[in-house]
Amino acid sequence: MPSAPTTERRPPLPVDIPGFAAAKDRVANGLQPFPDGIAWLQAHHYRTVLHVRAPGEDDSAARRQFERRDLRYLSLEASPRR
Repeated sequence: MPSAPTTERRPPLPVDIPGFAAAKDRVANGLQPFPDGIAWLQAHHYRTVLHVRAPGEDDSAARRQFERRDLRYLSLEASPRR
């Protein structure tokens, strides 16, 4: 007798994280979230955010937003120049 198909229960996609795309369970990418998107990440048990930014770009406001929600904030400077 064939087993019943399993359905993986994934949370609904957030509307306040532009370009959000899940790679696997609790690993995703997207553009900088709006405040409700940050709350969504916390509510869905994401723990760390990696902000890829231009060299010299001030990320202090973004850092504060994420850290207020108890999310670990990592920042990586990257330049398209060679």
